[in-house]
Amino acid sequence: YKKWTDTGTRALLLGDPNQSIFGFAGSDTSSWQLLQDTFQPHELPLSYCYRCPTLHIQLAQTIVPYIEAPPTSPKGLIQVRSKNHLLDEVQQGDLILSRTTYPLIETCTKLMSKGVRAYIKGLDLRDSLISLIKEIVVDKMYISSLDVQRKEQEIKENDKTIDWLLLDKLSTIRYCLYQLDKLASNPLRIIRISKLVEHINQLFDPKEGGVILSSIHRAKGDEANHVWLLNCDNLPFLFKAKQSWEIQQEWNLVYVALTRATSTLSLVPSTSELLSSPLGGLIFTTMPLPVSPMSFPTSFFESNWVSLIDNAPV
Repeated sequence: YKKWTDTGTRALLLGDPNQSIFGFAGSDTSSWQLLQDTFQPHELPLSYCYRCPTLHIQLAQTIVPYIEAPPTSPKGLIQVRSKNHLLDEVQQGDLILSRTTYPLIETCTKLMSKGVRAYIKGLDLRDSLISLIKEIVVDKMYISSLDVQRKEQEIKENDKTIDWLLLDKLSTIRYCLYQLDKLASNPLRIIRISKLVEHINQLFDPKEGGVILSSIHRAKGDEANHVWLLNCDNLPFLFKAKQSWEIQQEWNLVYVALTRATSTLSLVPSTSELLSSPLGGLIFTTMPLPVSPMSFPTSFFESNWVSLIDNAPV
């Protein structure tokens, strides 16, 4: 490309380093900076967000200060709601987000048991769960809670950093086993692998017009009138982030999550004790910013968090 631009060809480069979230999959986390250094382009910032209401933008500005809401944007609503509120109030077309897998599986299962049309977006996530099931079992036909427990113990005894996201998926499999055999007298909960795989497939089966559940990664580029953010108090998810680019991408994920709603953003903490906390206990409202290149005006919450949720039923 540099050869072309050196001979007069114009290049149009589009990107947002604050939405770089796939470094774990091998994408170059420094690609945007590399493009800037290589081409020395004339920058035309796209700072206006026409999707989100003003309140949502004000919250997102704590992470990305240059994002703006057009003067004509509606105020919008940010509210803190419990998990029970979500199950009772969610509407067709709503988008439910989570950083980890277990809350998606748990919430989708409960919604479906109430007769709500719902499904989890992301066949790659489904496939990773099925692959993990086949990896941990001893018997090729059956799986039990002992298989899950054995793998969990192996992870925890590892001298290296604990893989929290893998533990999250194992907890997800354990939950599915329980759902398939709630009344089992045998605590091992021995289930046919084919039955467990069928159950997981049902959770990921697209249902037109239904409630969509998604990881934050998978929701990049999506939007909905009403977005629910599960376990908001675990964001940013810094348990696994060690390198600077990993920390940056966890903050990028928070930014992506906060900018998906066109009207209402419901923050759903993991426990009811956090319902009265500012913004449902979002970690960055109570913690100093970890090492990161982003600006973080801590005074924002002292003066503005009440106004952000002043209309929110708790």
